[in-house]
Amino acid sequence: MTPDCDKTTQPNADAKRHDCPLSAGPCVPPRATELSIATLPGATPDTALRIKAEPGRDGYVRLEHLAHNAQLGWYVQKSFCVDRDQLGDLATSLRKADCLMPRPTAENVTAHAADNQPIPFPVPAPAPAGNDAKRQSS
Repeated sequence: MTPDCDKTTQPNADAKRHDCPLSAGPCVPPRATELSIATLPGATPDTALRIKAEPGRDGYVRLEHLAHNAQLGWYVQKSFCVDRDQLGDLATSLRKADCLMPRPTAENVTAHAADNQPIPFPVPAPAPAGNDAKRQSS
């Protein structure tokens, strides 16, 4: 797994990836061709995990930990990529880890759901209508 880094790193021979001072491996800057696979609610209403994938032979999966606050809205707090070659082993390991954790009972799920409000996930605010907005306020 390789962490993302800023764009100040040095490009290497592969134009799609560049050497990152944060790790021994290559970083993968976000691409417009990444597909959004899922966004999972976090442990609290102001967090989430977004999963993106870059399809193809040199594909990868990007995991993004999102946070939300009233001033900024939703933003990526941290992000890292899983190379295609590591993906199968990671999925197997995550299934094993999942088996080690007890399933919540119906009582726990109901109590937990009552504590958490729905996530206000990105809903763009409508743009002001220009002159129409001014006329309505008069």
